Amino acid sequence: MKIQTLVQSSQFAYFLSSIDLSDRLKIAENIRATTKSVLDGQPTILPIPDDAPPEIPRIMLSSKDKRFICNVALNRFDFIHKTTNQDTGMETMEFDDFLLKEIVLLNKLLFTELDVKSHRLGLIITYHSHLEQEGLAYLKSRYFGNPKDKAVELQAHRLTQESIAEMNSNNWIRLVAKLPESEKKILTVISDVNTSQHEKFEINSDNALLFYKEAYKISLQTLGQMIV
Repeated sequence: MKIQTLVQSSQFAYFLSSIDLSDRLKIAENIRATTKSVLDGQPTILPIPDDAPPEIPRIMLSSKDKRFICNVALNRFDFIHKTTNQDTGMETMEFDDFLLKEIVLLNKLLFTELDVKSHRLGLIITYHSHLEQEGLAYLKSRYFGNPKDKAVELQAHRLTQESIAEMNSNNWIRLVAKLPESEKKILTVISDVNTSQHEKFEINSDNALLFYKEAYKISLQTLGQMIV
């Protein structure tokens, strides 16, 4: 029987070589306009000096219901989507359409309107797989060979390396089962597909779109290999 897997959250990460943050309020307004006003919460513009660590966000935006979050740092741009507690999650085919729509908007924002330089990309997705048995029992039997093991939390990790959009990339996947989620027959799966941290690529709208589309396919394929 096919295991139902739903997307709980996603994160699109662009690692930046340069971005002009001299007018942070204008950039925040530009981001809200380009993302079709899903970031309708009050923006936070942090008064951080230029010599502060580059990974600290300078601009933080979110939707009022906290389902969408956007953080802008000197060396990184992150766009995050989460389901609410009332949601069961997003179907994987529905997420495919969501990803395509959002990446087209983000690419336009970053490479056309903000004229950033990016050298690395990442796609992080959290799934919930709904099993016929408790998540802990599943991992104990499938990966640890002892269904009677007394562990209250287990994790299984796997890393492979792929070529995605002609860029060397890492394909991490992590299976997590712990109480009390495990009792609901839920297995949490965290997928992190990212271009190599040891190389700097010339990212543009075309190869960014291709990377995210291919990264999602690889994420699903790997998930299918790990959970049967």
